[in-house]
Amino acid sequence: MTSKNKKILLVEDEESNRLCLRDFLVYHGYVCQEAENGAEGLSKLHSEHFDLVIMDLNMPEMNGFQLLEALASSPLVKQIPILIVTGQSLHEVKQKATHPWVKDVLAKPYDFPKILQTLTTLFS
Repeated sequence: MTSKNKKILLVEDEESNRLCLRDFLVYHGYVCQEAENGAEGLSKLHSEHFDLVIMDLNMPEMNGFQLLEALASSPLVKQIPILIVTGQSLHEVKQKATHPWVKDVLAKPYDFPKILQTLTTLFS
């Protein structure tokens, strides 16, 4: 499948970060939807199909770790691959985010070539 067939949910509370990443992904042929926090992301995940979730961890209402726990208890969405992009220590996040559907943890600021490489690997 090509990137044009892949639908990604971006869960990020910082609008400028979300829009920047969305524009990058759309440019590369992905279909993107956005959520401003984990609660909104969870709602969208229960109402639509996504091929991947790219999410931040530090968000209001429901943070990224809470979203991971909610997904773990939802048989409809728990198999969706997750890519975490965070400003936190990668080592610490990787130790905490041990769910099998977390495919990678990447640092902020965005490393666009690394994100593209990760997506290519996930979708090949």
